[in-house]
Amino acid sequence: MSHPLPLLTIAGSDSGGAAGLQADLKTWAALGAYGMNVITAVTAQNSERVAAVHYLPPEMVAVQIDAVLSDYGAAAIKTGFLGRVEIIEAVAGRLALLGGLAIRPLDRGGGGGGLPTRPTIIIDPVLVNHRGEAMFGPEVAAAYRKLLFPLADLVTPNRGEAALLGVGVAEQGEGEQGSGGAGEQGGGEETLDNGPRLLVKGWRRDEGQIVDLFWDGDRWHQLPQPLIDTANTHGSGDTLSAAICAYRAQGHDWPEAIRRAQAYTHAAIQRGAAWRLGAGPLGH
Repeated sequence: MSHPLPLLTIAGSDSGGAAGLQADLKTWAALGAYGMNVITAVTAQNSERVAAVHYLPPEMVAVQIDAVLSDYGAAAIKTGFLGRVEIIEAVAGRLALLGGLAIRPLDRGGGGGGLPTRPTIIIDPVLVNHRGEAMFGPEVAAAYRKLLFPLADLVTPNRGEAALLGVGVAEQGEGEQGSGGAGEQGGGEETLDNGPRLLVKGWRRDEGQIVDLFWDGDRWHQLPQPLIDTANTHGSGDTLSAAICAYRAQGHDWPEAIRRAQAYTHAAIQRGAAWRLGAGPLGH
């Protein structure tokens, strides 16, 4: 008998239910996956502000990861709010073990466990608030680059987070829509050669479109979607990354997984566009 794909989010808890691990789990439930979570921080927040954050000890984060992967396994893993260098270190240490296939074999319904399978890893670096302001010191972004980027199959910052991570983003106002050359380098920014795939969420908004920018390891691709006239977009970045995680685990290649995730996120924003529920959750 087949079973849903197990997916793991390592993220903070949003008490308002719009973003964080709650957005990931809602997305995965809607897409037919079995969602699991490792909590890194408990927040007291609503749609307008974060009133307080309580970080879990790194050891507790690590033991949650061990407990889940040793039993359920995971077809794909997504990280969200980590916030502290020591938590990034704990997560990276556990994810690094996956290179040695240190997880339970994933039974896809064929009657046997088969060989262990390394899960897809998506790193969604949470570094700025809703105003685009940096929430942490530069050591947190540096830890992402040093410890988590080498483990990632895809990194999904928004434009502000990409800047904090020192990622060069091409200004692609000219040339053919949908593709472009490698990112502009300079100002201390590092190249993406031999680095992970990158999706810059909300890279540009103009002319009734919102454009994500995808680096496939060789070139940039502009991925536009119609811009919905609503302020109800809280948790949309988490939702997009979670949907990519689900579609990739289902076996779609990266361009198709991203395209499907964009369509799902767009539909979720549309469903919640007229809601008057706080300042903007999505209709997952």
